[in-house]
Amino acid sequence: MPFKRFKINGDRLNSTLQETCTSYGALPAPSTGMCRLTLTPSDKAARDWLVSECKSLGCDIKIDQMGNIFAIRPGTAGNKAPIGMGSHMDTQPAGGRYDGILGVQSALEVLRTLHENSIQTYHPIALINWTNEEGARFPGAMMASGVWSTHSSTDLSACHALRDTDKISMATALQETGYLGPTPCDYRENNLSAHFELHIEQGPILERERKEVGIVTSVQGMKWFAIRVTGREGHSGTTPMEGRADALVTAARLITAVRDTAVQTGLGVATVGVISSDTSSQATIPAGVGFVVDVRCDTDDLVDQLSESILRAFDQVIKEEDNATTYSVERTWGLPESKFHPDCIEAVKKAAVGLYPPRLSPLLANFIQPRQLHASTIMSSPAKRKAEKDISPPKPKKTKSTTKAKTEIPAYHLTPSRQDESGENVWPARKEQIERAREIIRDWYIKTHSTD
Repeated sequence: MPFKRFKINGDRLNSTLQETCTSYGALPAPSTGMCRLTLTPSDKAARDWLVSECKSLGCDIKIDQMGNIFAIRPGTAGNKAPIGMGSHMDTQPAGGRYDGILGVQSALEVLRTLHENSIQTYHPIALINWTNEEGARFPGAMMASGVWSTHSSTDLSACHALRDTDKISMATALQETGYLGPTPCDYRENNLSAHFELHIEQGPILERERKEVGIVTSVQGMKWFAIRVTGREGHSGTTPMEGRADALVTAARLITAVRDTAVQTGLGVATVGVISSDTSSQATIPAGVGFVVDVRCDTDDLVDQLSESILRAFDQVIKEEDNATTYSVERTWGLPESKFHPDCIEAVKKAAVGLYPPRLSPLLANFIQPRQLHASTIMSSPAKRKAEKDISPPKPKKTKSTTKAKTEIPAYHLTPSRQDESGENVWPARKEQIERAREIIRDWYIKTHSTD
């Protein structure tokens, strides 16, 4: 039976995302952002809604020991582990509507499309909502997926013991929301065949390069370090400047060293996003300051190199200050680099190229010239007819390479879309012309690059 391509309902996906974000954890207007910390009432409400929706689509629900939700749509193969899709629905205190949430909502839209078209898949399909992936309420990003994968430096019991700023433990939050499940949080006992995650880019690269889709091939290695700077307390009005051991001043220099070291070495990125002072008094010279360093690089080796370079820079700052301030380091969290399976990368690549063929690439330039297309939209009818001839691909010289190109690359001909009442040709807008050209390229690319 030939494979039929189905498309999701993009309008429904966006509508559902916006409606649920507005209902569960939206920040007050005029902000369009979110505050849906994990295992809070707004997160519980969103989870309850998601479970109800998945049950209505015939999914079986599993909740594991970290509160991860696995909504599984059965496949025809009873002995195969599910193919997972999903992300997380928790956010930062002032997060966006698409970070993580889009991945879960997109998985739901796939389940809806399969259901309404009565499609039976060979493998079971699992929608997954991972718990505390943001690490905003309980410290440690990608926490529950890290426990499930056994790659996190923080195990199940340690995660359950973590406390938020109100001193509530994660275990208590799971129990109070009803999401402390019985399923082991371990891939060896609750396995997947593969996992795909749709995610927004949280940087500027795709937009800067005018690309619609990026295919992720790995996850960076990461380490967090808690830094404790110790000085000597004193009165801000009576302690001479030359006799101070100001922990905050030293911490400020150390934080600057984090930024400078990452820039100078080019090994990766390093960030300080949390800082606290023991006294927090305007009239007191701080004696104790804490902050957290987040180091991320493409490989574990680079993470180690950058971390060591930062600590060497710290030692130099302490030497230069020479005022009895000191620092200590505790590694609090980390994840190793993770390289994605080539089969998964190739599957995403084929799907992405099918939807978004290269824009006006050198290949496209062989048979469509944007300058001429633009000119044809403003020329008179005789000039348009000339442009139509000009836009056809030039006849290639008869060599092996050009002959092959002529037979494989489709030609694009500019033709009028209709005639007006006077019989004059009405030509399509440039946008429509380019879209048609992209359709031809996409169909050709899929045909010539697909494998049985």
